[in-house]
Amino acid sequence: MTGVLRPNGKGDNYVQDDLLTYNKSKSNAFGFAAYSDFTFLRDFKLTLNVNVYDTENRSMTGASPDYGYNGSTGGYLSTYSYRTYSVNTQQLLNWSRSFGKHSLYLLFGHEYTRDYDGTLGAAKHNIVNYAANKELAGAVTMLSTDGYSSTYNVEGYFFRANYDYDSRYFASFSYRRDGSSRFDPDYRWGNFWSLGGAWIINKERWFPKNNWIDELKLKASYGEQGNDNIGDSLAYVHVAIPDTATTGPFKYSLTLNSDEVDPYALLDGGYTFNGTISILKYAKFTCWINGLLTTRWTEKAIDLGDGSYLFSDFMNSGYELMFTIKGSEFNITVPGNSPLYQEGTSYGNLIYWYDDDWVNLYPYGKDADVYIKDFCILNGNGYKKYDPSTKFGWFSLEEVQTNTMADLVNWVYFCFTLGE
Repeated sequence: MTGVLRPNGKGDNYVQDDLLTYNKSKSNAFGFAAYSDFTFLRDFKLTLNVNVYDTENRSMTGASPDYGYNGSTGGYLSTYSYRTYSVNTQQLLNWSRSFGKHSLYLLFGHEYTRDYDGTLGAAKHNIVNYAANKELAGAVTMLSTDGYSSTYNVEGYFFRANYDYDSRYFASFSYRRDGSSRFDPDYRWGNFWSLGGAWIINKERWFPKNNWIDELKLKASYGEQGNDNIGDSLAYVHVAIPDTATTGPFKYSLTLNSDEVDPYALLDGGYTFNGTISILKYAKFTCWINGLLTTRWTEKAIDLGDGSYLFSDFMNSGYELMFTIKGSEFNITVPGNSPLYQEGTSYGNLIYWYDDDWVNLYPYGKDADVYIKDFCILNGNGYKKYDPSTKFGWFSLEEVQTNTMADLVNWVYFCFTLGE
């Protein structure tokens, strides 16, 4: 279609944007290979091999908060790093001897390989000072984080025997036992062998002499081998949950046939997996602190049933808190393995919100300007109430202090209403 235009990048200066964009990458690579031979008792030779390779990379990208495509989001910073590491070692013991026209060669060996891959990356918006600090700490809003690592180990023990007579007849036998970290510990090791023979026909006396055949060999061999080329991820299957399974545990039964999972007959005849999937149900609590944090926020809790609600990340602190509500009775507990400090007093049990160091709570999220740095729950009878008719409850705080306050405040109420 002629005469139709579609503007792109209108008002942008791509040259200036490119000048302000920051890209930096640093890499380090290291390689090492060595071997040693030791000859002893005339017929023995021990060979030791080692190979080590290590590669590391760190790349950084930055886009200005004042100009260009990322200006509307306060700029962009990202850091990405990866490392690959590999080590291989071999120990080889050789023995060889000739007896007239007979020759025998034996090899005993051990090999170990370890490979590691790991990555880590993150990106942020809202840069504070783009010119002075292009590290992640120089931005405020987290955009994404990601990372993974994988380790692969394989180990093997092996033996090989070669025999020949008069350089005409040859026989060989080999055996090895290998183990791979990619398999279940019960099926990690496998045994592999081979048997072979050869005959160089043109070295026979009766073979006619000629100039057009340099070597005529008849060779045959048979053996077994395997591989672990299944990747480093665990196998998985998808189980579809019907729409009717909305609450409570869902039980399932799944039958797999051998050709669907294992072509080598481990599951011949099929295998049935039975399991239960827990379907989580959540409840929302609208919370505020009377006279202190009057702007309300929402806490999400797992509804465990029978009036029990588990806050797995209470006020974005990373710590758990349990509410138990039965009628008008209301109780607060922390898990038995929680590092939060608890102390019994004449007023009842106190829950201090710190472990080895002080724990900050973020009622409005970690990107907000307000956080609670001192928080103590008075968990005694008479200091907490719940009204099942209005779903309103409260408990007393023996002390509380935010980052914007100069002094502690005592005896205020933490209030909440229970919603679905």
